[in-house]
Amino acid sequence: LALFRAVREWQGAGYAADNIGDIQLRLSRGAEGLASYDSAIVAKRAWLGADSTGIALQRLGQSMMGRGRALDQLGRWDEALAAFAEAEGIFSRASTETAARDEADARARQASIQGNRGDYARAIATYRTTLQFYRDLLDREGEADQLDNIAFNLSRLGEHRAAIALWDT
Repeated sequence: LALFRAVREWQGAGYAADNIGDIQLRLSRGAEGLASYDSAIVAKRAWLGADSTGIALQRLGQSMMGRGRALDQLGRWDEALAAFAEAEGIFSRASTETAARDEADARARQASIQGNRGDYARAIATYRTTLQFYRDLLDREGEADQLDNIAFNLSRLGEHRAAIALWDT
């Protein structure tokens, strides 16, 4: 990481910092992971200044997703929601093959936090929007995940029959 920074190779610096952040989160070290992702974001913004292609935007969005995961792990949900919303916006501007799927994933992360905070109705509404994203992408696994999440949040609302009906489909 230090060498990449020394030679101002921002793409490599960003990837290295992301890898460190991923490991830190697997070790349940949210604060250290957050610092790594913030470092990756700085490097990728510098890379984006030199290369404004869709791939650079997508990689910046992935670092922002890492930032959101770290903030979520730390229980800093408002900041995590903001990071996932920013990632969603970044992915919507990236013109890569997987940007739409990444955008849907960022939205699903926001719904997860909404549910964890007890705002089940809002989580369900967000998951329903995300469900349509996955359907448009013909991503059956993503579709199944969203239906499962909707059912889970319905059960949290006490709407057990509706939840069972969704899980049974």
